[in-house]
Amino acid sequence: MLRTEFGLFVFSFGEFLTILGNIGLTPWDTVTMGISYHVPMTFGQVHVVSALIIVIIDLILGEKIGVGTILDAVSCGTFVDLFDRLIAFQGAANKWAGLAFLILGLLIMATGQVFYMSGGLSCGPRDSLMVAVGKRLPKIPIGYVDILMKIVLVGIALLLGGPVGAGTLIAMFGMGFAMQIVYGLFKFDPRKINQEGIATSIKHLFGN
Repeated sequence: MLRTEFGLFVFSFGEFLTILGNIGLTPWDTVTMGISYHVPMTFGQVHVVSALIIVIIDLILGEKIGVGTILDAVSCGTFVDLFDRLIAFQGAANKWAGLAFLILGLLIMATGQVFYMSGGLSCGPRDSLMVAVGKRLPKIPIGYVDILMKIVLVGIALLLGGPVGAGTLIAMFGMGFAMQIVYGLFKFDPRKINQEGIATSIKHLFGN
């Protein structure tokens, strides 16, 4: 469980760095921020609520929901809000610095994914959705499946008035490529991980 939570912490820090880039949020985050413009909730709170809704979609698509899924749903938004309160930094001073923040953030996010997915406690809601779609497109590399999903998300973000910028377009393709690079270094494919459902996790916890 510590491996999973550590991975989520790393992922959230990468996500926070992409926000500090100030050149446009990642596709998922533009949707989250777009929703926050229309409801009396912080970015982190919307992140948590939307993650719980995606959990329901994952269940409908037949993905396992485990301890890792729940930890992701409640932790990532909370961690991002925590970083925002603790780190007194207003963001990148120029576009080149913003691009560096974005690229570094994407690579760190992909690294966090490797840690928490390989923990075997089930993927986070958004990554479970990616894996579910990936299973239905087995001939397409998982990184490219992610890119296709991001294109759809950017369309939704535009409808919500989310902060779509140059960084969003870079992240739309960059996250998939970052995953291909980092996953390749770790020789990791999330579709091959036998994720543990929450019922099995409970049995292990109580030694039955």
